[in-house]
Amino acid sequence: MKVSQQLSERIAGMSFVCAVLVVMMHVGVNPTQGTVQWWFFRLVGVSGLLRVGVPFFFLAAGFFLAAHIGEVGWYKNALTKRVHTLLVPYIIWNLLYWGFCFALIAGCNLLGYKPSTFEAESVKTLNLPHLLGLEPFTLPMMGTTWFIRNLLLLVVMAPIFIFMNGNGRKLMVGGLFMMTMLCFFVAVGNPRFQHFVLYTFSVEGALYFVAGMYLREKPLPLSFGRLGGVISLVLGLCLIAFSGFLECNGINNWSMVMWTIFVPLIMYGIWKVFPLEWIGRHTRSYAFSLYLIHLPVKVVLAGFVGVFGLKELGCESIWFYFVRLIIIVMISLAIAWLLRMSRICRVLLFGGR
Repeated sequence: MKVSQQLSERIAGMSFVCAVLVVMMHVGVNPTQGTVQWWFFRLVGVSGLLRVGVPFFFLAAGFFLAAHIGEVGWYKNALTKRVHTLLVPYIIWNLLYWGFCFALIAGCNLLGYKPSTFEAESVKTLNLPHLLGLEPFTLPMMGTTWFIRNLLLLVVMAPIFIFMNGNGRKLMVGGLFMMTMLCFFVAVGNPRFQHFVLYTFSVEGALYFVAGMYLREKPLPLSFGRLGGVISLVLGLCLIAFSGFLECNGINNWSMVMWTIFVPLIMYGIWKVFPLEWIGRHTRSYAFSLYLIHLPVKVVLAGFVGVFGLKELGCESIWFYFVRLIIIVMISLAIAWLLRMSRICRVLLFGGR
């Protein structure tokens, strides 16, 4: 199935929206559980609406990979392309981030501020396996690049998915769906296992990657229009609220299981409701850049807030959250624009995007 111009534009627009959702997820706060602020961030935060971001990236990756399956040398070409577009940026960004954190922490120490971020421990010694994400039970040095690591693994495993797909596509997607729910249920209270099934070999990522491959060959037979999207969004938000209720009562296992159900509902709702093609072509092209750059910008801003004692301004409030979000997005896009002016930087840092 050939991708139409309109569909391509909507996918690119959705990718940019999801990149912003990932930024919103990482500009989080930790208000007291049960308060109005806690419920707001629970609905839109890391365990809520914002969880749609990365699963859609996996879905889109599987969708576009499936376009070349069956071509002569497709697997070799796919691996070669991902070396340039994923592996090279992955290595460079993790090396740069190690140097960045080392310099940032040294600067904070000179100013008499002790950073509380996890990077402080990681830069004490140059642990190459950790730096390159070769330790399966931890995040890479630059945490957000876990997605790239996982996507590379899924592309390598693509022939296995194709073989299994040919022997029962619906059964395979359903099996991955049930496996995702099981992994979420078991992962609570087991950090090593949680890191492995969420960030090294993400079962949820495999589910959406395979679903994307399947949708390329057989589009979703749903045409409920915008009203269907609104209903899907409402149902998804209700399930997020129910998940928050479970979390408040200490039932964290089932709270995580709810992710598997509400993420596709929210994703479908955003896809059907929002005019994604209205996002300009130039803006859409910054999705991958924004995804990569926002973390260093966020760390610098957090250090700035700590050094100058700005926490008294209400860092846990909703309004300050959106102020930080806007600052991080705008600075990240500005840096991306400057870096992308150089063709070498564009190729090495962003895989030519």
